Amino acid sequence: MGLLLAIIVIIGIIFTVFDINQKDKIKREHGKKEIKINKLIWELNDFVVSQKLVTPHLEKAICIDETNKKIGIIDSASDKKYIFEYRDILESEIIEDGNTVSNTSRTSQIGGAIIGGVLAGGVGAIIGGLSGESTSQQEIKRVDLKIVVDNTTNPVHIINFLFEPIGIKKSSYKYKEASKEITHWHSLISVIIRQAEDIKNTEARNENSTVYSTSIVEELRKLSELLSDGAITDSEYNQIKATILSKNMK
Repeated sequence: MGLLLAIIVIIGIIFTVFDINQKDKIKREHGKKEIKINKLIWELNDFVVSQKLVTPHLEKAICIDETNKKIGIIDSASDKKYIFEYRDILESEIIEDGNTVSNTSRTSQIGGAIIGGVLAGGVGAIIGGLSGESTSQQEIKRVDLKIVVDNTTNPVHIINFLFEPIGIKKSSYKYKEASKEITHWHSLISVIIRQAEDIKNTEARNENSTVYSTSIVEELRKLSELLSDGAITDSEYNQIKATILSKNMK
């Protein structure tokens, strides 16, 4: 009986030591991954990180540079870093177990308001409620944010916010936190898409205005030449000038 008890105690000690070693190993691996992905973020060129998110398994990260209007995406597994201008972002989509929950694209122009709080300045102005239909299932395995960019080599980037192979309840704290986090980032990307479109429209209007102004100047210059050459009278000059200015003010 004493021998059996001793064997049981020894086996217990062995399993305890093994468990401790496994936990230490996991902790060391986690530390290495954390150092690696933070190093990749730090190595982003000409990038001022104002907001960032590192995925739970430390495989990917997404960063926002509100100063320079850029987004950085890090893939630690492949040691790759991507930097995109705001105008390069075409679409943001929340996906739960392969089903689209919410989608914003350059074509939809944020079809509705965006959920979230009001953050200070820059990308932060977020209001309203997130559009899109929620899936009806009560358990979930993974939650992803899909970002589509204007890049033919790597147009799609998947950022994972939750991965539970056996599934967890939607009522669980872990799912609720992942849902809150992904909603925040989807909202930010949605605002960025809108800002980029606003900038694009403003630039187009300014360009048209410049062409417009150049056209007026050219017409008036030719009109002055006609007056100087005696081809038209002062009265005709003033009348035509008024017509040109009136036409271009409409």
